[in-house]
Amino acid sequence: MAVLFGAYQLFGGYIISPQFSTLATTLAGFPLISLGYGLAVVAALSPGSLLHRFQFKPMAWLATMSYAIYLVHKMTNHWINENLTDYVGLNDGAIFAACLIAAVAGGFVMHLIVEKPFLALRARFS
Repeated sequence: MAVLFGAYQLFGGYIISPQFSTLATTLAGFPLISLGYGLAVVAALSPGSLLHRFQFKPMAWLATMSYAIYLVHKMTNHWINENLTDYVGLNDGAIFAACLIAAVAGGFVMHLIVEKPFLALRARFS
């Protein structure tokens, strides 16, 4: 968490910052953020860690859905930006929320229709 906090401070306290566009921040900041999240995952998997002891069920669900969300997020974001913004006057925050909801919903549908049946099929033949 200290690494993530340090990276947060490196960007001036903003998650999305104009400082992302500098070469030094891109070369040092993004690997630092990746390292911080990697260490958080290792901590969550370590039995002696505080993150391991306090499991949060919605995060387990989100981890299960993450690959499906990754696969559909570009399509859903493109569809929202091309179609919804033309008909409804939305500000940037509302567009982001709509894209987020569409990506999670699309990932959930993909998980139910594609991933879950094939995981059951794999378990049947293993």
